[in-house]
Amino acid sequence: MKLEEFQQNVLNALKERSGPSDEHPYFTDLRGSYVYKLTHETVVYWRTSQISRLCVLTTRYLNSVNRLGEVIMELYKKYALSNFADEVSFSFLDKMAESEDHILASVAAFERANLARRFGREVPMVTKWKCEPTAILHALMKNNYSIEAQKPGSFITHVLPEVSQGFEIHSSEEWSKKQDETYYQY
Repeated sequence: MKLEEFQQNVLNALKERSGPSDEHPYFTDLRGSYVYKLTHETVVYWRTSQISRLCVLTTRYLNSVNRLGEVIMELYKKYALSNFADEVSFSFLDKMAESEDHILASVAAFERANLARRFGREVPMVTKWKCEPTAILHALMKNNYSIEAQKPGSFITHVLPEVSQGFEIHSSEEWSKKQDETYYQY
């Protein structure tokens, strides 16, 4: 087996993908070994620390619902993630913003907008929430999120263009009126 093929087979084994080496005794033994399990733990730890640095709110939310390691491993297995912290963070937030968990999706979209502003990228700066975001964001900033932070409602966060301006929170009704007023000013 050539080195390149061997390396690809090891990567497939680590990402739990099937391949031509599935029946090979070396890779069968590898999957059951302590080194394999340790490597998995190292990958999750490394990716978690890499992503947590830039995606503080989203990783805190996932950690509070005991899903952070599971989500990181799932991303590692399914996608070819960049080794660059900003790229992997955007990939992570993009995937989390598609979540069926509306709080996770909103927190990730909000954090992606803030990160995009910081790195000068173009992404939607408006995030829809199915609950009042102030209590959730405050709890996540203090790293003590709990389900009690959720207060039902329909809200919008708008990340403003300059970092010093921060962001605004509006009810969906207020936001619609504001957009109508802005539209009629032109």
